Amino acid sequence: MLILVLGGSASGKSEYAEQRVMELCGKANTAAEDKRAQAWPDTAEVGNSAQRLSDSAAEDKRAQTLQPIYLATMINSGKSSKKRILRHQTLREGKGFQTIECPMHVERAEVPRDSVVLLECLSNLLANEMFSGFGDGEETEEPGSDAAGTDTSVGTEDGENSKHASDGGPHAGMAASLPDRILASLLTLQKKTRHLVIVSNQIFSDGITYDEMSEAYRADLASLHSALFTKADEVYEVVCGIPLCVKG
Repeated sequence: MLILVLGGSASGKSEYAEQRVMELCGKANTAAEDKRAQAWPDTAEVGNSAQRLSDSAAEDKRAQTLQPIYLATMINSGKSSKKRILRHQTLREGKGFQTIECPMHVERAEVPRDSVVLLECLSNLLANEMFSGFGDGEETEEPGSDAAGTDTSVGTEDGENSKHASDGGPHAGMAASLPDRILASLLTLQKKTRHLVIVSNQIFSDGITYDEMSEAYRADLASLHSALFTKADEVYEVVCGIPLCVKG
C-alpha cells in the first residue's frame, strides 16, 4: 500500500503519518482474524478452540514482525534543523521505529520486506536531489517555508558532516527529468516493503512569486504530488491536526 500525507508547516502531518504507520503495523492481526473466522464458522466443534488459540498466537507473533521504519531525508547542519530532528525523535520515542538516514537515492535504502516505511519528507528529498552540493555548510530553507520548515543544507541526522552530492551546484541540466527519477525511486522503494507512507509539505498557498530556481523547485514538487496522488492508495491532507481523506 502507498499512502501520501500532505500538510503545511506544523500542521500535524508527521504525527498523523506516524499514527497511520502504527495502524498498518497492526493491521495484519485483523486480517489474520478475518481469515480464521472464515476457516472456522460458528458451528465449528468446541474441540478446535485450543488449536485456534494456538494459531492465533502464532499469527499475532508474525504480525508483530512488521517493523516500522523511519526513512529520514533531512540533512542536519544548523540549529533549526537539529531542533526539528529532536522533535521528530521525541515523537517516535517508544514506538519501535528503526531510523535509516537516506537524504538521496531512496531506492538504495535497505529495508526489511516485512516493514512499514515512513519517508519524511518528500519535499526534503527533492531539495537534496535538486540542490545537492549547493550552499554546503550553510543552513537553508525550502522555498515557501518558514523557520519551522525543512532544512536542506549538508550534514546527517546524527550530526556528522557529509557530502551527499556529486560535483556541486543545482542539477540544472536534469531539472526536467528529476520528478520522474524521484518517482521511480519511490516506486522501487515501495516494492521492497509492505507499506510505504510518504510525508510532504504543502507550500503552494502563500501567494508569493519566488525567484526562478525556487519556482522550478515548487513546480517539481507539485509534479511529484500529482504523480503520487495518482499512484497512491490513500491520500490525506492534514489541517490543524485534522486528517482529511481526499483519496482512499
